Amino acid sequence: MIVLVACLLERYPLTHKDRNFSVSANLTGLAGVAIGALLALVGQIYQTGADSWQLFAWWALLLLPWLIAVRTVFLGLLWVLVVNVGVILYFGFTDGWMWLPAYPFYLEICLGLAALDGVLLWCWECRIGQ
Repeated sequence: MIVLVACLLERYPLTHKDRNFSVSANLTGLAGVAIGALLALVGQIYQTGADSWQLFAWWALLLLPWLIAVRTVFLGLLWVLVVNVGVILYFGFTDGWMWLPAYPFYLEICLGLAALDGVLLWCWECRIGQ
């Protein structure tokens, strides 16, 4: 329902050029957060057997079309946060002290995430003007 209202409001032209503060952008961001809550609810109630990282991967996959269509800063940051948490959960950082450089595997994954975030920031900066 939220996405339908956001799509209907997107048809009306904005009085200002910043789409990040439009009502449809805020509703789409709210719908993106609600998708994560619904995935958590489904995973909790039905005990799907999915690991946490799989739910975050589905959440990122479901957010991607909205991010491409709406391109707001909130959705972009939400998507990057969901991807980062999904990668962290995939590699099982909850097993030990994840931020200590004494564990080279964790350090490599953290540096890989920093590189991924840098590439995503570069892609965002290239596409935001279009």
